[in-house]
Order: sequence, then structure tokens, then C-alpha cells
Amino acid sequence: MTASPDRGRLLRTGRTIARVLLTWSIAAGALVALDAWLSGFAMSDWWHPWVAALLLGLLTAGVWPLVLRVALPLAVFTLGVGGFLLLGAGVLAVFLAIPGVEVHSFKTSVVVAVAMAAVSGLVNSALAVDEDEVFFRRARRQAAAAATPDRLRRGCCSCRSTGCRTRPRAAPCATGRCRRWPPGCGRAATC
Repeated sequence: MTASPDRGRLLRTGRTIARVLLTWSIAAGALVALDAWLSGFAMSDWWHPWVAALLLGLLTAGVWPLVLRVALPLAVFTLGVGGFLLLGAGVLAVFLAIPGVEVHSFKTSVVVAVAMAAVSGLVNSALAVDEDEVFFRRARRQAAAAATPDRLRRGCCSCRSTGCRTRPRAAPCATGRCRRWPPGCGRAATC
């Protein structure tokens, strides 16, 4: 009996669509929570958070990288605060474009921008835990480490602890440990 290639995969097709929909719904939920929490921010209809989350996603994915390329010196000079202020201005513009969404001050839009950036970072890091790229990157590193001969691998054992009587090819480091395995040692110990 052979194992099916689909085994162990939750979403075979439509993974990107499912990820976008999940991110969009969590962003809309965060906007609903911010509506209840902030006094200067109000969304009166049920569709306002969904449209605002969609427009904010388009802003941060498409327009924001281009704006930040131009405004990078401002963001660096202000230690990142200028970037959040620019993003707050973009959030304010998006909210003013949606009829019925009320934002009473620029400070409120900056708070919403920072909160949405935090939610987006948390969601993206949580979704990246199960990504194939992370798995395959780790597998490539482990395969490369296993393919490296022991005498060329940087070790943490001194020649005295391995019992090897030959001199190391590289000079010992400050801790008295060999930088490379000595030739003929044959010991495959790792830290």
C-alpha cells in the first residue's frame, strides 16, 4: 500500500486564497474591536470593517512599499515613528474615502495604523509557522550539515576531549577548542 501524496496537507489547492481570506477576516475583526475600544473611531454599518480591511490591505501591500522607498530617510531619521505617521495619514485617507466611517483625529488614525500593523504582524507570523519554505529551508541546512565531512565541520570539542593525539590543522581559538577537526580524528561528536 502506498501513501497518498496529499497526506498531511490540510489545504492542497487554494492555499493562497484561504490565507488571504483568513487575514482579511482577522483584520476586519480587529477593526470591529478597535471600533468598540476607541472613542474617536466609529463604523456604523456591518460592511465598513470589511471594506476598510480590504482597502487597508491594498494600501499596505501595494502602495506602502512605494511610499516607503521615497520616505525611507524620514523613517530612518525618526527611528520608525515617521513611517507610522505616514501610515496613519494613509489610514486616515482610506477611512475618509469610505462613507459613514468616522475618524475624529489624526492621532486616532495613527493608533489604528499601529494596531493594524501589530495584528498583521501577528497573523503573518502565525501563518508562516506552517509554511513549506520554512520546512524546506531547514531541511536544506540539515542536509548540507550532514554532507559536510567531520574534519571540515567546525566543532566545539578540544583535541584533548576527543582523545585525538594529532595536532589540529587550525590554531585553537581563545577557549582552547579546535576550530576544525584534526585530520585522522574520526570523531563525529557535535555540540
